[in-house]
Amino acid sequence: MPSFEPLYRFFGARVDDVDLTSQLVEAVFAKIWAAFERYSLLVFSDHALRDDQKIVFSRWLGSLGMTKVGAMGEGTELLILTNVDLDDGATTPTDHRLHRTHHANSLWHTDRSFKKIWRWPRFYPRALCLPWGWRRN
Repeated sequence: MPSFEPLYRFFGARVDDVDLTSQLVEAVFAKIWAAFERYSLLVFSDHALRDDQKIVFSRWLGSLGMTKVGAMGEGTELLILTNVDLDDGATTPTDHRLHRTHHANSLWHTDRSFKKIWRWPRFYPRALCLPWGWRRN
């Protein structure tokens, strides 16, 4: 069963003792959901999930929509948000298209309440940006 270590006094917890790469069972997800309701933010460390595994886990949180045309991941259930140029692995400068798009989105909205299919919890796998390159987690 998963265990939860609070990150701050009233917000966030690190999740241990759960394998997101395998099929979850209802009892395990119920514990994860209860922790989400308590801590509002859950950090799953050291999980190298493939895209299909991210989708399977995300479906536990609710139905998924398709990514819009023109966005990275278009036509799939994955929206790719990054500040890394996938051609050279470098962090994008402020005049790069990706940087400008993300900045504009941050000024416009921070939630998905305007979407036809509204989803409350989000699952954000991360890519680490390191001084010598990047790797996708």
